[in-house]
Amino acid sequence: KRSGKPRGFGFIKMKDPAAADIVMSNEHTIDGRLVDVKRALPRDKAPGPTGGRSEGAKIFVGGLAADVTEKEFGDYFSKFGIVKDAVVMVDRNTGSSRGFGFVTFESLETVDIVMNQEHEIMGKYVETKRAEPRDSRGGYGG
Repeated sequence: KRSGKPRGFGFIKMKDPAAADIVMSNEHTIDGRLVDVKRALPRDKAPGPTGGRSEGAKIFVGGLAADVTEKEFGDYFSKFGIVKDAVVMVDRNTGSSRGFGFVTFESLETVDIVMNQEHEIMGKYVETKRAEPRDSRGGYGG
């Protein structure tokens, strides 16, 4: 999707690898927010998803209406392909929906189909993103 809004990341190319090491060893704040600085890797050198093909077949869905059930959630996405798992996240204390969930599909091709369109579930437009593996962000999320 191309919304014209910033995606929240950027790249800096440095001539001296030692300078990059210095930058990587410090904390950096931009507009009052702590930024996560990582060394960029070429696509062919970057690690692939772990745990097999279905690991990358997981999406984050945000902006869910509070009354969407897991069955309705899974049923909606099953029209695009085989859903292995669909979970609406709930507050542990109240049991109420936190307004987001995750769907794991059997294939990456289904994720591509889902990501290339807008989705309305129970009268509310939702946001979809490819879920990121736990080890890259400290929690499975969007």
